[in-house]
Amino acid sequence: MRVALFDLGIGQSQRLLILVHHLVADGFSFPILLEDLSTAYQQLSHGKTVRLPAKTTSLKRWIERLVEYARSAEAREELAYWLADSRSHVESLPVDYPGGSSQEAFTASVRQVLSMPETSVLVGALRNSEFQMEDVLLTALVQVLREWTGKTSFLIMPLGHGRETMFEDIDLSRTVGWLNTGASVLFELGEALQPQDLLRIVKAQLRRVPHAGLGYGALRYLVVCKLSFATN
Repeated sequence: MRVALFDLGIGQSQRLLILVHHLVADGFSFPILLEDLSTAYQQLSHGKTVRLPAKTTSLKRWIERLVEYARSAEAREELAYWLADSRSHVESLPVDYPGGSSQEAFTASVRQVLSMPETSVLVGALRNSEFQMEDVLLTALVQVLREWTGKTSFLIMPLGHGRETMFEDIDLSRTVGWLNTGASVLFELGEALQPQDLLRIVKAQLRRVPHAGLGYGALRYLVVCKLSFATN
């Protein structure tokens, strides 16, 4: 972590630059840091002693708790889901050239941005529905993959914030760290053709993921189980 204060001269407000490596802070960490910084600044400005909200579970304790879970009987019960035979039959995505590679080093990115009116319509449609934004985005993705490859089964790794309330003795609401999770989820589309049918299929299969995928990383990296990666 590095902090720099920029003095722009007489009559100009100052600027504070905070740089934190992603290895030690995720997107949920910055609001916590900025809130505490603002609180401390306001208290010191008024000559008060700095008093910040109580800390929640430390990153160290969270890691220890994950290791405990990864070695538990409950986590082992998840293996039937993560090691299902159907996952081993999903084909890799095609490559552009003969002899090409599907490794990360050879990927390219395609960026598509929705306009404000389009975003408003989408958010409004979801406001009172049974679906979430993630359901819609993943449905759009599997539609594209099916049209491109002609396949109906895909392994995809959605990223999560990793702050699910999985353990009663853990509170991560004010924990600073990189807690993001990724789990390789199997989506099987079958013969569904209509967007609304695909949306329901994606939603149902996403909701079946144990503990929002937290166990995948715990089993794969903390007890070294051989779990499959996502297709892409």
